[in-house]
Amino acid sequence: MLAAIFVVMHWTHSQMLSASRVQSVNEIDFNAITKVFPKAVKWGDTKAGPTGYGGLQVLDAQGDPLGYVIQTSPDSDRFLGFSGPTNLFIAFDNDNRIVGIELLSSRDTRDHVELIHRDGKFFPSWIGLSWSEAANRKHIDGVSGATLTSMAMAQGIQRRLGATNVAPKFSKPLELADVAKLFPKAATFNQDKSTEFLWHVFDDKQQPLGSILRTSPAADEVIGYQGPTDTRIAIALDGSISGIAIADSFDNEPYLGYVRGDYGFEPLIKQYTLSQWSQLDLEKEQIEGVSGATMTSMAVARGIIETARELESQRNEKQAQQERWRAGIYRSIGTLVVIALGLTVGLSSLRGRPAIRVGFQVVLFVYLGLINGDLLSLAMFQGWAQSGIPWQNAFGLVVLAIAAIVLPIAARTNIYCSHLCPHGALQQLLPRRWKMKQPIPKQLAKCLVWIRPLLLAWVVLVTFLHLPFSIVDIEPFDAYAWRAAAWPTVAVAIIGIVASFKVPMAYCRYGCATGALLDYVRRHSRSDRLTRSDLFAFCCLMFGVAIYLFNNR
Repeated sequence: MLAAIFVVMHWTHSQMLSASRVQSVNEIDFNAITKVFPKAVKWGDTKAGPTGYGGLQVLDAQGDPLGYVIQTSPDSDRFLGFSGPTNLFIAFDNDNRIVGIELLSSRDTRDHVELIHRDGKFFPSWIGLSWSEAANRKHIDGVSGATLTSMAMAQGIQRRLGATNVAPKFSKPLELADVAKLFPKAATFNQDKSTEFLWHVFDDKQQPLGSILRTSPAADEVIGYQGPTDTRIAIALDGSISGIAIADSFDNEPYLGYVRGDYGFEPLIKQYTLSQWSQLDLEKEQIEGVSGATMTSMAVARGIIETARELESQRNEKQAQQERWRAGIYRSIGTLVVIALGLTVGLSSLRGRPAIRVGFQVVLFVYLGLINGDLLSLAMFQGWAQSGIPWQNAFGLVVLAIAAIVLPIAARTNIYCSHLCPHGALQQLLPRRWKMKQPIPKQLAKCLVWIRPLLLAWVVLVTFLHLPFSIVDIEPFDAYAWRAAAWPTVAVAIIGIVASFKVPMAYCRYGCATGALLDYVRRHSRSDRLTRSDLFAFCCLMFGVAIYLFNNR
């Protein structure tokens, strides 16, 4: 039942994400839908689509699905045509193949959009493609006279369909003749493995000559007088810029000619290194454009800045990923060592030796808690149930969770709460001199034991109903990430510790819903009988299933 609850949590979360994507689709004028689906009568259910992006079904008079519809916005909003982005709706049949594309709204120039409609070939060229074929389409012909607008529409379609790399506005591949203009001795060149707009150039002896950086697609949205420009930047082996070549452009050719023929423009570009360009402020440096082609030349300069920044960002991100990977490896190894020590102490006679037990509790609190922040929590389980388990990024924490769930079943002991929880270790380290002399009154004890199941019920409600409440606020564990801890979780931690001075392990016994969850899977003498905990779990499962079916009706 517990596993089933997590599965239903995942289903309802995916359902919610899908519904959020289609919320505005049903606001589309249904007359536009009937152009694609003549037999369409009404909207149907949400449909996830091949990549999990939401769509809205279209039904005929008998209630049978004809297909489904998605819209490209907001994914397409970043792709500018001549003067702005365009929002389209894409209609798919039941086999996930495109049967129609229609315009919903556009902030682009009206005449360019009308030209695409009159062309009559751009939208039909997508008909019949499957979801994946359209997303990965390489060769796209723009509409003559509205190439920029049509390519922006194509980019928006592909991004909406989940493509990581969309078709660039400048699709012409780099050729050796282009490279030779910047490196006359060039014999071969190859694309960088991690950066799609960087090429490395070699002579006939395979000795490196330098690199070529292409401003497309990084600067495709930098508009000059009439559109973007594809500029090639030659980078020498010492990192300096040795030359530029203005290639294809959507801008006016007379203005481009002024830029190409200006003797001072290229030396201006070459006086800064690529790294300096990534930090350059054109106004602060008082850089002015080419006379008679100011907008075009300044767009070329801004395109170099955007490309240099993108290259710098990719390199920094790659370095940061390597550093995070190394740090994650060391962290996971440390966590695994602590888990092994905890199992050794908890499942052997070593737990009866005070010096070893106390020493390990200090290690547990300091290293696993304050340094790593590796604590199990309901918020963590909720996130994993909804979005998946982070095997690569938090391998040690995943192993800790496996040990916490499997060992109570196999060894009949909640080993995590007793020997692997940093917050539990802190409570065990507290002095006992201030503990209550008298036991807790029975009536109060009966009330306190309801805290944990009520918290679990609240978590179930929040998760299945997607209420705007953060689960971390009812647990103390996020307080160990003290640099970012919010006051509610810090308050819960402090109250729990103060209570544990009077009542040993007060938080663990009466307030820890995560501990209650782990206790539920622990095998014991009554495991062959149905208990109130089983009834509670069954009710949670049925509630989740009911919510899922209600939203899917």
